Amino acid sequence: MKTKKLILAGIALLLAGTAVYTLSDGHAQQDNHEHEEGDEHGHEAGGEHEEGSHAEISPEAAEAAGLKVEQVGPGKVAETLALNGRLNFHPNYLARLQARYPGIVRSLKVNVGDKVTEGQVLATVESNDSLNTYSLKSPIKGTVIQRNGSVGENTGDAPVLVVADPSQFWFALYIFPSDAAKVKTDQKVIITSLDGQYSTPATITSILPDADSDTPLTVAQGKLDNTSGVWVSGSAITGKVVIEEEDVALAIKSSALQTAQGKPVVYVREEGNKYEARNVTLGLNDGIYAEVLEGLKAGEEYVTENSYLVKADIEKAGAGHDH
Repeated sequence: MKTKKLILAGIALLLAGTAVYTLSDGHAQQDNHEHEEGDEHGHEAGGEHEEGSHAEISPEAAEAAGLKVEQVGPGKVAETLALNGRLNFHPNYLARLQARYPGIVRSLKVNVGDKVTEGQVLATVESNDSLNTYSLKSPIKGTVIQRNGSVGENTGDAPVLVVADPSQFWFALYIFPSDAAKVKTDQKVIITSLDGQYSTPATITSILPDADSDTPLTVAQGKLDNTSGVWVSGSAITGKVVIEEEDVALAIKSSALQTAQGKPVVYVREEGNKYEARNVTLGLNDGIYAEVLEGLKAGEEYVTENSYLVKADIEKAGAGHDH
């Protein structure tokens, strides 16, 4: 659904925006003027555009395409350490319903995937000793993630049911000995899914030896909020631990960056409906914010989200000049 919306937004942008390709001599070349590939204006095959090329996009088209704009200004860029790890259910939000007395399972009222409330009766067990039947109630609200056994079977060592609250997870990041001195409790960390689609801030609350490994690894752990529901237990993750934050004069969101002719480019909203490609020289870049050394000024407005659609619009215009 999300992919479909982005495709439709891109179509809206390309149809509603009137792209203009700005030449190196400062004059706009119209589509009906012929010129050769690699002519004196410096156009290249494949629609790559040069700094100064721009697109004119109406406010309605920009909104339909999901373009978001922010101002360039001072900010903080972090020195980070990248670690690999995994997500698990938070131990304080996980309940294993064990039979208090050995016996026969008389009823199982839920299945894996069912949502339950705190205090809800999930199963009943008949004690082997007293022959009395007692209930197993969930001590938390959450989702049934494990069901062991069936009605009529004896309870074993395994819990009859396991309930987890997926709104809170626990991350574990693995630290090699060479990096152990850099990682401390209370440090900020940016947790990112392996495909890079999701990212969220968190804080390291504990550092412990890795009990499941024969290597001298240590594990940085902490709580990850999952009220959005996008994270999945057991997922592999990466974590960028913030070692130090540095104040910089100019910073932009890393999501704004695109590449044209092998160089980093930002799309700046000029006067009216004009969006211009601007080459930038970068300094520090922590994946969230990037320091700008050259190419932008404080107060300028730049595209922070869906900037690739502006790039596509400009390249579409540039491709029209490659005859």
